[in-house]
Amino acid sequence: MKFTKGELGIDVSKWQGKIDFNSLKTYKDLKFALLRSSFRATIDPMFLEYAAGFKSINIPIMGVYHFSYALKVADAVSEAQFCIASLQKASINPGDCIIFYDFEYDTVDQAKKAGVTLTPTLCNQFTKAFCDEVEKFGYVPGVYFNGDYYLNWYDKGLLSNYIRWIADWRASPLTYDCQIHQYYNKGKLPGINADVDMNIVLQDFEIGATDQPKPPVLVEPETPSKPQVDLSLSKGWMLREINQNGRNSLLSQWFDGLEEIIVAKQVLVGMWGNGDERRQKLESAGYSYSAIQIKVNELLK
Repeated sequence: MKFTKGELGIDVSKWQGKIDFNSLKTYKDLKFALLRSSFRATIDPMFLEYAAGFKSINIPIMGVYHFSYALKVADAVSEAQFCIASLQKASINPGDCIIFYDFEYDTVDQAKKAGVTLTPTLCNQFTKAFCDEVEKFGYVPGVYFNGDYYLNWYDKGLLSNYIRWIADWRASPLTYDCQIHQYYNKGKLPGINADVDMNIVLQDFEIGATDQPKPPVLVEPETPSKPQVDLSLSKGWMLREINQNGRNSLLSQWFDGLEEIIVAKQVLVGMWGNGDERRQKLESAGYSYSAIQIKVNELLK
């Protein structure tokens, strides 16, 4: 399949709920879809229905993404295998779509609660292990990230091996060397009774059939009987923009209180040091040490 610069698409997960695909197909600008297939060892409850639905209206499934909660390299490999099993259950074959690795703030937060501190080095190791496993089974590997991870965590040499999908919702985003841009999170489309992420192709690219043999069928995942908690943030750029444009910027007013949460999350992963060092750094940056500590304690509950 060929995807051309300027084409529009959406990405969906269970948060979009029931989709009326007959209504959705009236949106003629829709050229592709990206689906959340799974997270940790859980298939997205709507994945199989969405996969069938987009096929029914002839909208190409450009890719799927797996939200990672890996604590070690072996976990990333297992998650790749689980994701592939989910695709096989949906009859999405090797070469038919991209499998994106999704490593976010909640990946780091949940690891911290488990006593594991994730670092940029581990992020890159997990990403490579996941993508290597995807390639082994004949699928096209990709990586999803926000501007914070792109600029501060990922090795650009590693990313150059994969299809790159950036999330940046600002009116004037930075220029990224990526094929796909998630540019808005409040899209309104017919047939979807919830906000939906909007995406645009930044560079022409093509995915096609693989010469590798069809992989063996892995153990099929089961849809969970109870909803699973799935928390994620795509707002790492916020703190940077506030720092660059001033604490009294309009952005700071819009997200009143969220800045403290972001800084508290950074504290939990060691970005502000400990003890007196933490207090000095926070106060030098203009933050209330006591306010941030309250947020830290709330997150640890």
